[in-house]
Amino acid sequence: MHQVHEMFDWKDAWEKDNAVWHMDGVNSTLEKHLDKITGKENKAKLFVPLCGKTLDMLHLSKMGHEVVGVEFSELAVRQFFEENSVPCTASSVSSMGGMLYKNDDYRIRIYCGDFFKFGSHLEKDFDGVWDRGALEAIEPKMRKTYIDIMKSILKPGAGYILDTADRPIGIGPPFFISVDEIVEHFGLKSQPEQIDYEIAEPDLQAMGCAGLFFYYFLMP
Repeated sequence: MHQVHEMFDWKDAWEKDNAVWHMDGVNSTLEKHLDKITGKENKAKLFVPLCGKTLDMLHLSKMGHEVVGVEFSELAVRQFFEENSVPCTASSVSSMGGMLYKNDDYRIRIYCGDFFKFGSHLEKDFDGVWDRGALEAIEPKMRKTYIDIMKSILKPGAGYILDTADRPIGIGPPFFISVDEIVEHFGLKSQPEQIDYEIAEPDLQAMGCAGLFFYYFLMP
């Protein structure tokens, strides 16, 4: 079973109200560069991995897009729907060992369970990805497995925005991911474009993370 042991730390952080990476508003980089992951689609299908209860999902939904997230913490998923007054239904997803929470009117679906059991058997043909805080949270030895899942669910040419922590190599999570690694693991033919840099919140700075680099590229 491909289980990232830090996932349990994330779950514990949610339960102790210590999710220091959670933002109380919509991410400004997403607002500025939304068209990079939606392309010309007025109603794109977008993926938000390890989504927590980010308000970015609600923002994307209100813009008319179909939003799919995956999250390990059931508490975070429930809080997303409750705190935003969005009713939802829940059903079992046996292949993932978890649950699917959704609201068809808002076109939001969040799979709660082991990310490494998610894949094209559940969702595919995504137009874009907002990967803020997901890949950088994964142990380096698990990156290839994570990216292989991404390759299986994204359309060729899908827009991808990815952040990586500005901190020394090997320390984390969140972990630094080099441009060369991004090119190699995703099979890119050119380097990704750096589109933004975000100074870390004080809690993240206390963990040794100065900020976040944001990169954009198209899937091969």
